[in-house]
Amino acid sequence: MIFLKKEPKVIAQEVATDIKRAIVNGMIKPGERINETQIARDMGISRSPVREALHMLKKEGVVVSIPYKGIFVNLLGKKDLEDMYSIRGLLEAYAIEKVIENKNEKILRCLRKNVEDIEKDVEKKQLKDLVSKDIEFHRNVCIFSGNKKLIDIWDGFQTQIEVLINLESGFYERFQLLAVEHRELLSLIIEGKVKQAQEKIKAHILQALDFLKESLKKY
Repeated sequence: MIFLKKEPKVIAQEVATDIKRAIVNGMIKPGERINETQIARDMGISRSPVREALHMLKKEGVVVSIPYKGIFVNLLGKKDLEDMYSIRGLLEAYAIEKVIENKNEKILRCLRKNVEDIEKDVEKKQLKDLVSKDIEFHRNVCIFSGNKKLIDIWDGFQTQIEVLINLESGFYERFQLLAVEHRELLSLIIEGKVKQAQEKIKAHILQALDFLKESLKKY
């Protein structure tokens, strides 16, 4: 049993959150069929909130509906991945510029803590913790840009990013590079080097894409 029982009054958002967590944690794999009936049975609820939750996840692009076959975890194609990571590069390059413009001790203290946490998880080889810390760093960069629309866009595909980072971080080489890349990026932010920081974050994201394409060959 993957899912814990729920009270009948559970709302669809809770169900959606649990399904997303199962996908991010790798309990449901990319391309795998979502069993609506089994989820409802595991949670001890009717299929209605599960159906509504899956509808929410379809809007986010986390799952896809295939006629006469069912609902599946979205296994993004090569073009989809390239498009998503290109958008990430553009969004975060813009965010970096604004972070450098807006930077203060509170912002720098938070980003330093993010990087230190990443370094500790790399040293201890705590992959699952590392993924969440990596996500936290990049989301904080978007938050500290002060642009709410940018954050909304980034949040719109956060679950997909989490799933993808889990996959590409499985490569040991990539695992080792994460700490170095984030430390270098932080140094450029502190030094106020906008162009270099933008180039660095774009290269960081595109390199992640290359590792990801290799990871997805097994699916």
